[in-house]
Amino acid sequence: QDVEQVDDYVQAAEKFDNTQCSIAIHKGTFSVYAKRQDRTVEAGITTWAKEIDVWGKGATEKEIPAVAFTLQNTQIGLLISRMWEGDGHVNTTDRSLYYATSSQRMAQQLQHLMLRLGILTRLRTVEFPYKDGRIGYQLFVTGNQNIASFEKHIACHFVSAKRRSKVASLILATVASSGTKDVVPVGVKALVREAKARSGVTWTQLHQGCGVAQREFYPTGAATKSGFARETLIRLADYFADEQLRRYGESDIYWDKVTSIEYVGEKQTYDLEVPELHNFIANDILVHNSHAADYAVITVQTAFLKAHYPVDYMAALLLIERDKTEKVVNFLNECRRMGINVLPPDVNYSGLDFEIQDLPADVEPVRGDPMINFHFPVPEGSAIRFGMAAVKQVGEGPVQMILDARKEGGRFKSLEDFADRVDLRKVGKRPLECLIKVGAFDRFGKRSQLLAALDQMVANSASVHDTRASGQLSMFDLLSGDGASVSAINLPTIDEVKGREKLLWEKELLGVYAASHPMQNLGVDMSKIVTCYCNELTEEY
Repeated sequence: QDVEQVDDYVQAAEKFDNTQCSIAIHKGTFSVYAKRQDRTVEAGITTWAKEIDVWGKGATEKEIPAVAFTLQNTQIGLLISRMWEGDGHVNTTDRSLYYATSSQRMAQQLQHLMLRLGILTRLRTVEFPYKDGRIGYQLFVTGNQNIASFEKHIACHFVSAKRRSKVASLILATVASSGTKDVVPVGVKALVREAKARSGVTWTQLHQGCGVAQREFYPTGAATKSGFARETLIRLADYFADEQLRRYGESDIYWDKVTSIEYVGEKQTYDLEVPELHNFIANDILVHNSHAADYAVITVQTAFLKAHYPVDYMAALLLIERDKTEKVVNFLNECRRMGINVLPPDVNYSGLDFEIQDLPADVEPVRGDPMINFHFPVPEGSAIRFGMAAVKQVGEGPVQMILDARKEGGRFKSLEDFADRVDLRKVGKRPLECLIKVGAFDRFGKRSQLLAALDQMVANSASVHDTRASGQLSMFDLLSGDGASVSAINLPTIDEVKGREKLLWEKELLGVYAASHPMQNLGVDMSKIVTCYCNELTEEY
């Protein structure tokens, strides 16, 4: 319906070899036909259309050819201008522009190309009132800044001067920033407050100087505030001469909010490496590794803790990972390399978890790995004690009963005292057996003796606790005035289990050798020959 557009199209089409156009008019609408001058040779425009794979495509199959994405921005602007004059619309009523198409792919491609020109668009799906319920797509350009960019890069190429003028009329000289979705996240106000503090101005002076609403930058700003318009940040950047604020105001990143994440099934994934300082863009979304910066901060912070507070740091690691045997093993080995003593479980000293305690006078401080080129400031006389809950098959419940009794009556003076104050039936034979095997009761006898007397321990404890529960006391209990008490537990005279068996118990129940390593019996200094432990090897080995 536009003579100027028809003339422009004919002029471009006839630049192809062997191509001549003819024009027909039907009910006020132009139709342009391209024909061959030499009927024995294909028209150049047809050959070209086939080469770029647009030949024979229906309305729903249309797409922008791949070669278009290699064009310079000026050429892209020219291409979009011709497309827009054909299927685009300029709406002066609600100050918007939109492009209509039946092809979803072309709509998405056009959205991408316009983003290259700095124009943000919104893609909308519509259903046309046809019998088959045909779906269409509308690509909207709204917002003063986007319309201005459209006029600068696309509308300037319009064939029709009337349309160029129409787009220009949509641009406002001044525009309120409220309502725009192109905002920088609200966290940027911390930078504004820092800039204000450095400058020494008051909020009133700031408002008078650059016209921003100072209340938006108070610590207790509006809870519904999602961010700040770029224009606001640029004004603040000019006022404070702050380049960091300017980078946020002038950046080409659109801070789009993730509204939902939906499961789409299993898909092939790829491990991509982007060289140097380049960015990876996927579907126009910047896929960044800024979380790596957070990890780097945590790495530095934890390295500081490890270097300056080694015992506290390693105790915290062991506490957090106590249920993960492989990690506990690695951390315990690291403790020894750092020169930190790790004491075995003990019913009189161990807590539920790993704890920092004083190193007993009869325990020799462990020597750190001489190969480590750093001296960890381990406080003299400090150590980490194994928690009883770290022993496999013990559990927190039995340990808590032992700790409650110890808290109430102090440390256990003897095996009888332990059985008297703790109802061993509730603790259970299996947890007691495991604690004995790892040396938690070594102060009361040999492990072989304690295991042999385990049934007697539980029976004596059960007897006295039953008596107390029933209120029945013997004559001797009444005379002593102390109530029922556990009778003597006689440990059998038997040989202690061999050192190898003890180590196997410790390895099984603690994950590590608590007392010593089997190689130490051979006089081997493992710190000089071990470079890696088996559980530290990754799958590639």
